[in-house]
Amino acid sequence: MLGFRQNENQPDPAKENATLERRPRMSEPDKTGNRPPKLGETLFLSGLCLVCGIFPLLIGLGVISGNVKAGPAGRVLAVVAGFVFIFAGIMVFIRDRAGARNGEEIPATAPLFLRAAANIVSTTLVALFACVSSVIAFGPFFSPDMLPDMIRQMGAFGAAIFRILSGIFALIFWYAVFYLIRDKIRKHGAA
Repeated sequence: MLGFRQNENQPDPAKENATLERRPRMSEPDKTGNRPPKLGETLFLSGLCLVCGIFPLLIGLGVISGNVKAGPAGRVLAVVAGFVFIFAGIMVFIRDRAGARNGEEIPATAPLFLRAAANIVSTTLVALFACVSSVIAFGPFFSPDMLPDMIRQMGAFGAAIFRILSGIFALIFWYAVFYLIRDKIRKHGAA
């Protein structure tokens, strides 16, 4: 009986191969619903990201007065956060116009400038996340002026852990940036 259950739970390769479908080409109609988004959907999502990024960017640049008490570090963080949203909107637009289906990579048949732009923007996005983590971990947020507020909000131990974790994330993100750049250079050199 126990041996029968084990065989019952094991997948049947013949059944799995029968259920696999060939993915349609971009010129063929997609029956699975996995299609590139329409232009209106792309513009809405991309525009929403741009609008979300404009406000912190303008606050960080001092164009709009904001309640930025963190001084220069807070302004830098606001500018970088604005750029994160702006570049995310640009990435959405590039991927959708290049023909990337939901959850898939940009097809190799997409124009070269769109594939190159997607590579540049994706690397820039990771670099912006690395900048945010770096400013939090190594920036002047823990200066004598800001430290009492941080300790009051998180406690001394919590502020130290937050800074250490941000430093670890900064190192991971910077490693990812250098890996992406090296990978793109190798692929370009091989082509």
